[in-house]
Amino acid sequence: MKKYCFLSTMFAAAAIVVFGGCEQNREVTVEPSINFGEDSVLSVPVEGGPADFLVEVRNPYEDGELSAVAQGDWISEVVCVDGSVSFIAAANTEEVERNAEIKVVYRYDGAKTVERAMSIVQEAAAAEPPAEEYDVDIAAVYADALYQSDSEGLMDVRMVFTDMEVVGDKVTPPGAMLYVEALFTLNEEGRLDIGDYSVALENAPYTVFPGQVVDYAGVNVTMGTYLSLFDENGIRTEHLVSGGTMSIGGDVQSYNIECRFTTEDGLSVRCIWNGPLAVRDVPGPFSTLTDDYTLDLSNAVCSAKYFADLYGTGGANWFIELKPADGVAGDAVNMDIVCEDLSFISGITAGTYHASLNSTPLPGEYLTGSMSYNSLLGTVYMGDYVDGYPESYAPATSGDLEIVRNQDGGYTFNFVFQDDKGNVWDGTWTGPVDMVNMRP
Repeated sequence: MKKYCFLSTMFAAAAIVVFGGCEQNREVTVEPSINFGEDSVLSVPVEGGPADFLVEVRNPYEDGELSAVAQGDWISEVVCVDGSVSFIAAANTEEVERNAEIKVVYRYDGAKTVERAMSIVQEAAAAEPPAEEYDVDIAAVYADALYQSDSEGLMDVRMVFTDMEVVGDKVTPPGAMLYVEALFTLNEEGRLDIGDYSVALENAPYTVFPGQVVDYAGVNVTMGTYLSLFDENGIRTEHLVSGGTMSIGGDVQSYNIECRFTTEDGLSVRCIWNGPLAVRDVPGPFSTLTDDYTLDLSNAVCSAKYFADLYGTGGANWFIELKPADGVAGDAVNMDIVCEDLSFISGITAGTYHASLNSTPLPGEYLTGSMSYNSLLGTVYMGDYVDGYPESYAPATSGDLEIVRNQDGGYTFNFVFQDDKGNVWDGTWTGPVDMVNMRP
């Protein structure tokens, strides 16, 4: 009995040694896993575009392969490489959030796989604002643009838009006609500048001029930007634009123009034009000068005509003429200026005058030179007279005019102007000025 117990004990001890040794030598295998490094939810903006997220395979196999596939028709171009997954999300045009999924799969050890999904969430599109309502909404069927003047590389252009049928120079009422005066880069092709414009009374690019009524030789003339409304009988009412914006898109083949204005009497106005539009009658350079030139004003006499607030910009318009006393010998210059002082009795305001950028100069500015139907307008040089007509001439497109009032009551005019070909013409003159009140 004791021997049996001894053998059993020995056998049990041996079994412990044998089986214990096998447990210590056995290899433990850990399966691969996929880690995104961040949350398992990725948000993309409403406008879509490229996006990506990091992928890490833990405990990879030597022959393992990583792949990814999208589940959602607004996810495309899924690429899985170098520890990341990239894709393109389409823009969300719906007003609800949407979801998709990118499943990342790791294949290893033959046919074994492990996978994990990344949830993609895209923001909802913003709700469309309610359509604005306008007192006057013009879907233009006709548009035209006409050159007015230019200075400092900008041209003043008057545009007209209407929703009425146009036959020749007549329209078929009822309907609306919108006149817009704006500044554009000077170019002989008549192109419009793409961009956003604001209504303002200033000589600057991307400016739309407000509407105004000007007393011109005793007649009220509407200028700037304004709306004309025609009833069934063709009776017309005018409404001056006082604020708002104009946007121009597209290109020279087809512009997209939208005006959103308010008038002085409280009307809201929208006008839309889609189509071609070129500025007509843009002149090329007409100066006859071939080099810089100093005027000979030694034989000149001076007169100045007063037209009160002709341009409606708050100053007095004076048209100053320096011309040969005998109509032949020497040179001449016309200067069309607007003074600060509105009074005729006060005379011409002394100071320095700069070029206006449009056809309605502000106080302290002069109207630049131009030619229309062979007539010289604004501030211009004239010389080489034959039978009372100048053979030489040049516009003032930039430069300064200095006016000095002398103690004897006379004036001194000093000027340095540039013409439309880049030539400089200058001069000086001192003497009495014959002033005439054209608005007694």
